[in-house]
This record gives sequence, structure tokens and C-alpha cells, in this order.
Amino acid sequence: MVTTLAGSKTLPVSTDASPEGVTGRNQPAEYAQWGSVAVNQLLSNVLPVPIFVENDAAAAAMGEMQFGLGQQYQSFFYVLITMGLGGGLVIDGQYFRGATGRSGELGLINRRDTTGVTQQLQNTVSLSALYARLAAPGYRVASPRELTHLDAPAQRIVDDWMENSVDALEEVLLSINYLINPEAILIGGRLPATLVERLASRLNDRFRSRAATMPSVAHIRRAAMSDDRPLSGLPSCPSATDFYRLDLH
Repeated sequence: MVTTLAGSKTLPVSTDASPEGVTGRNQPAEYAQWGSVAVNQLLSNVLPVPIFVENDAAAAAMGEMQFGLGQQYQSFFYVLITMGLGGGLVIDGQYFRGATGRSGELGLINRRDTTGVTQQLQNTVSLSALYARLAAPGYRVASPRELTHLDAPAQRIVDDWMENSVDALEEVLLSINYLINPEAILIGGRLPATLVERLASRLNDRFRSRAATMPSVAHIRRAAMSDDRPLSGLPSCPSATDFYRLDLH
């Protein structure tokens, strides 16, 4: 998916494509191909403005930093659940990119599941993984909104996915809590708000059960206006700052 923001002398673009050669088990085969596409060159051939490409999780974290709960939290980790799984890190009011600009690659972390198989985290925690579970017994979901209007048997599949996602995320988010000491861990993306709230609540329950042995506990909550974060984050991208003057304080 590529989203654009027009009306400026520059055109920021966010994409949720994986790095070249990296894709989740349940994602469409075409998904990984975007990792080798130079989107800026592709668009520069038809658009008379400079193009800046940003990872969607980074754009989401920047959007939250500028327009959402970043007004309340100066340091937070952002979890983006789309067809894949990504993350973004904000420290002291600044987005942290890492040495090569690939910080927050949450979905690529390998973990051993309940069957003993080692796989990427996004193979459990993502819309593509949830859709695959629903498709197995014949449920086809055309959009995330349909996840809130399923019959009872399908809802039980979602419930099972939710618990598996909590199990998969618990240790990873605990590590983030210990290593980074964020004020909050925010969850956004295309998952319906009601499901994000449930996921955050269950993860907070897990954190509370360990609080006695933790030096600090970051609160986990749904990102503000989470469905819009990647797009809202585009004006915050470095190449766009000369054209978007944001003074929110």
C-alpha cells in the first residue's frame, strides 16, 4: 500500500512494503516485491516534485508524535499492526531511526510459537495472519471493519488469535519496556479500535502481573486516531520539513 499527501512542493510517500526478500508467511506473494521497487524513482518520472519515501511504521510514529499522544508522551514505542507488523521509536520528542534507518522492525523478530516452530512475529501478529486463520474454515474478510461483524464461530477464531498475539507480544514488549524505558507503548494500524483496545487491555494485564519485579511499567494503549497515523505522519518526514512548518507548542 502506498499513500500520498499532495498540495506541497514535495511529496512524502509512506509504504508498508517489507525490505527486499523479507515477507511474512501469510502475506500475498506480491507484497514482498515492493521491497525492491524504488518508489521515489517510479513517481519522479510522472510527478514534477521531489519524492520522499518513508516506512509506514515510522510515519505512523511521527504522526502520533506530532498530532496524537506525542503531546502527552515524550518517549514511546509505537506498534503498527497492518498486513504486517512494524514499530517506531520516539525518544525525548524525537523519532529515532537507528544507524541505517531501520529501527523498530518488530515484525521481523523470530520467536518460537506454541508448537515449537520458530517464525517471525508478524506471522502471528498481523492482519494477514488473522485473515489466514479465518480463511481456513471458509471465512473471507474483505476489510478490517468486517472483523467487528462476524458470527459467533468466526469471533472465536478472532478471540484465539487475540490470545496468541498477546502471548507473542508479551516478552517482546517487556524487553522494550526494560531496554528503552518508554512512558507508553502505543498500538495503531488497521486493526479495528475495539480489537486494539482488547489487545492493549490484555497486555496491560500481563504487565501488571509482573509489575512487582519491574523497575518501571509502561502503559499500553491505543494510539490516538490510529487509522490515520501513517498519512498524518508524512508532513513530519525530514524531507518535508522545509515545506511543513509545525509549531504545536
